[in-house]
Amino acid sequence: MIPRALLLLALLAAPAAAEDYRLQQGDVLELVVLAPPMREQLPVDLDGKVTLPVAGPIAAAGRTLAELTAEARDRLAAATLPPTAPGETLPTRIWPGGVSLALAGYRPVYVGGEVRAAGAFPFVPGLTARRAVALAGGRMPDAALRRLELEGRLAELEAQRAAAADRLARLRQELDPETTGALPHPERAILDHRRAQDEAATTHFATAIRHTRDQIAELASQLATETEGMVADRADFEQIEDMREAGTATALRLSDARRALLFSTTRQLQTATELARTTRELGSLRYEELRRTLDLRLAALTDAADQARLLAGLDARIAATRRQLAWLGAPDAPAPISITRSDGSTLALAAGDDVPLRPGDLVTVDLPSAPAID
Repeated sequence: MIPRALLLLALLAAPAAAEDYRLQQGDVLELVVLAPPMREQLPVDLDGKVTLPVAGPIAAAGRTLAELTAEARDRLAAATLPPTAPGETLPTRIWPGGVSLALAGYRPVYVGGEVRAAGAFPFVPGLTARRAVALAGGRMPDAALRRLELEGRLAELEAQRAAAADRLARLRQELDPETTGALPHPERAILDHRRAQDEAATTHFATAIRHTRDQIAELASQLATETEGMVADRADFEQIEDMREAGTATALRLSDARRALLFSTTRQLQTATELARTTRELGSLRYEELRRTLDLRLAALTDAADQARLLAGLDARIAATRRQLAWLGAPDAPAPISITRSDGSTLALAAGDDVPLRPGDLVTVDLPSAPAID
């Protein structure tokens, strides 16, 4: 419903507006004839014409009401009405001075864009662009809701970015112990824990390697001693074997020498086997230590690369969200309004400005233009 104050303004401004106003399709005229009495509503049709009773169509679009009234009087004065009473034989003529045309209604104005109820609204003289937006319910609340949603998304993205940046800084300190810098508590705790684990693993491997080396040294010494004993037992066995063939040694003595040689040979072989196994164990320990170091470094490098890519993606999303917020404008900023006149010309209103509308104008409430991207 149009406010009473707006209707009063319309009544006060109507004569001046009608005097200079040029008719267009959609306007409605009221024809009043005093003699013979006649009153009709004449809409301006799609062809820009109005159809006068008994006088037919005349062009109306683009003409003032005074111009159209003058032609209507001439056309109606030249027309004749058929007899209206029984027994009348002479046609009735219309008195031109008794013909008047008045604007009964203007074509509507249209409001679209970011408003609650876009559509056509009745035009009254004095109607302004911002009043038309008010008639359409004001700016659509979706803009405020979208701002809240975007602000929440921006806060979430910035929190994710801060976490990713902290993690990347911690990974860089893991990869290069000489790199320093303040870290928030969670990442500092993770870094300290990782370094403690690394120190414990390094100590474990160092102890195991040192113990294995000691075993190797002991087994090597034992193998050397046992090899000397085996060589001595072999020489003794060969000597006794020669003596047995010469008849100077008994078979029992030869058997004892054989058993001693077999025992020393077996023990030397066992020690050599254990030495080889312990040497392989040392190599495995060194390989495991190296593989653990390389695996940890590769994992840290991969994670750092992932965090760098994540940061780049978050930066792009943050920038896009900030641009969307800029497009929405400040929460309390007046809605940007543009007017498209019925003649095709356009007008953009600055903040706080207002202009009178004309019938058929289109008022658009839209988001601000996209800001320039650096």
